[in-house]
Amino acid sequence: MAANYWVSSQRKHWLFNKQELAAIRRKLEDEESQLIQQYPLPERRLLSLYFNHQIIRLGKHLSIRQQAMATAQVFVRRFYTKLEIRRTNPYLVLATALYLACKMEECPQHIRHIVGEARTRWPDCLYTMDTAKLGECEFMLISEMNSQMIVHQPYRSLTELQAGLELTSDETALAWGIINDHFLTDLPLLYAPHVIAVTAVFMAVVLKPTPNTSAAGQAGLGASNASSGSNPSGPDAKVTPAKHQKMVSWLASTNIDLEAVIDCTQEIISLYEALEQYNEKACKEQIARVEKLWKILDTKGEGSLDLDALKKGLRKMDHPLKNADPLLHDIMKAVDTNGDGRIQYEEFRIFVEETEKELWKLFHSIDRDHNGKLDKAELQFAFSRAGLSVPTSKVDKFFEQVDTDHDGVISFEEWRNFLLFMPMHAPSLKAILSYYSSTMTVNPEGDVVMSDETIEGLGYFLAGGVSGVVSRTATAPLDRLKVYLIAQTEGPSLASDALQKGAPVTAVKNAGLSLVDATKALWRAGGWRSLFVGNGVNVIKVMPESAIKFGSYEGSKRLFAKLEGHDDPKKLQPLSRFVAGGLGGMASQFAVYPIDTLKFRMQSETFEGGLQGNALIKETFRRVWQQNGIRGFYRGLPMGLIGMFPYAAIDLNTFELLKYKIAAHNAKKRGCHEEDARPGSIVTAGIGAFSGAFGASAVYPLNLLRTRLQVQGTAQHRATYTGMWDVTMKTVQKEGVRGLFKGITPNLLKVVPAVSITYVVYEKIKQALDLK
Repeated sequence: MAANYWVSSQRKHWLFNKQELAAIRRKLEDEESQLIQQYPLPERRLLSLYFNHQIIRLGKHLSIRQQAMATAQVFVRRFYTKLEIRRTNPYLVLATALYLACKMEECPQHIRHIVGEARTRWPDCLYTMDTAKLGECEFMLISEMNSQMIVHQPYRSLTELQAGLELTSDETALAWGIINDHFLTDLPLLYAPHVIAVTAVFMAVVLKPTPNTSAAGQAGLGASNASSGSNPSGPDAKVTPAKHQKMVSWLASTNIDLEAVIDCTQEIISLYEALEQYNEKACKEQIARVEKLWKILDTKGEGSLDLDALKKGLRKMDHPLKNADPLLHDIMKAVDTNGDGRIQYEEFRIFVEETEKELWKLFHSIDRDHNGKLDKAELQFAFSRAGLSVPTSKVDKFFEQVDTDHDGVISFEEWRNFLLFMPMHAPSLKAILSYYSSTMTVNPEGDVVMSDETIEGLGYFLAGGVSGVVSRTATAPLDRLKVYLIAQTEGPSLASDALQKGAPVTAVKNAGLSLVDATKALWRAGGWRSLFVGNGVNVIKVMPESAIKFGSYEGSKRLFAKLEGHDDPKKLQPLSRFVAGGLGGMASQFAVYPIDTLKFRMQSETFEGGLQGNALIKETFRRVWQQNGIRGFYRGLPMGLIGMFPYAAIDLNTFELLKYKIAAHNAKKRGCHEEDARPGSIVTAGIGAFSGAFGASAVYPLNLLRTRLQVQGTAQHRATYTGMWDVTMKTVQKEGVRGLFKGITPNLLKVVPAVSITYVVYEKIKQALDLK
């Protein structure tokens, strides 16, 4: 050990000017800029206050001398000129520095005492600390400081000055406290110990600083403790002008660098001014973020986590992954590097640091204006640049989940907290989308997990049911008119005769008269209510029918997508999509066929002076049951299913094909995702009208024959049939081939608006429910 400061390693290697020290730190910051931006820490001076407080607390509990605690502070400051603080566990460094300082100041402490007290003092931050880890850290400190461990303290110089300057006990105590406080600044790295001692004496005699007592006490400042213990009104506190003059004369007679004394004085005064900003709790939270997260996860305090413990911890912090079992298995594999089935703290810390590093890179690449925040436009641009077409609705939902303070932008802290447990070494936007979709299969309560497919399936049923009710009620009079005309079998109409005679104009006029006459007849039979006969039953029938049709169609598409091996309904082969549409139609037709039969027979039993309302429903049901029992409600079912398959397949597929084509055209034109370029209501209505008319016209003969089988033997349709072949032959023989298309005009008048309304309402409800 060098007894002479002037030839010591401290003077040769650990004394800098301000420019040199700033350059050293700037170089560290440049090398670790990414890490510094990831982990914001308190301002350096506030951090020094916090470290000082921790060392003093630990040292006092172990009855360690002040000089050893001061040496520990110097070691910490030297060490962090070589290594960025964010690369270390600062609590382990503080404990190790104190252990090493005790050795250097010849007041050694047993390593187990240091370890035990440190773990008691900082349990959240030193989970896995043991003697081996402290020994490793000791070796690292010695190595980084190149074994240049000598620290010359100002205390010896102060003792020598005390007698020569005739300092009072209070002045000595205050000067001693100021020396203690200078370790909270960079002064130990900037000036010789005797300069510090002279500064302390000068301040104690001339300036007598009294820092804010409460703030200084919180930081463990020596000047505060010294001044609070003195009696300013006592004889020792009296300072005469002669004493001031003696102090000035003494300074003038020495070779002390007065500029250095002034600089030291200003530095210590500015330290006292900085006390107002110090908040120990805030400093601790910023430093120990990873340790705090571990403590939340390790609910039992066992020091390691298995899968169940990880789940419980995630539930405690209400993380979106708390019930995402498949992802949790992936996380366990990624974090548990030694494969023992448990996550140790050190494994967790390394995982968090590495993941945060990659998340910061991605965050920084998305943040185009480099303001430290992501807005929706930046995220959407990043998705587009990565070749990912993401709808605005999904970006909005992602923001809603990640932007926890709801300020319209995502900070890195919010970004990191949401994506921290991504089991990826190099997160990408595609991986983030996959991760986000996986987490969103978990409901917020954490009790019942309902997948997106289940929610979407229920949504399709609801959208289909509501749209069917709205459209069918709006077009009920046209449906009533269609059934009335289908039920008439009195041979060719005047329109048909005119057409056969080559008079198309007369045929059109008479066709119009037929519709007018039919409307008048229905009005005479019961007024406006006659036009809505059967609509109550129709609504009861159409709600499940439409719901089952759309729900089964969407379900069938997903089934066929899985069979094709890609799980994407939008990529279905044309044949699979066609069959899915047909199956949806058949499922709905089979489910509501008895209600359909009851409705048609009610409409065919309506005549002037006849039954109305509930009485008509009961009487119609009774007659069908008496004549054929349950089979009466299923007359014409095979033909109905045969007709429904192509109708539903043509209708649904034509609509989707046209909708996707128009959306793709709009998306290409606007440069956005197809979901953001969907057709508007008017275009949707037009597509629906075309697809409905096309499908209805293609299968109308089957629909007519089925209806006649259902209404046979009623007041308006006395004829009866033995089956499908019989009704077909009798219709063609009596009315010709054109008879198979009887009533198609009112049917199309009904189908076009009905299907248009259905699709418009269906698409609107899908958008409201955010269905794909």
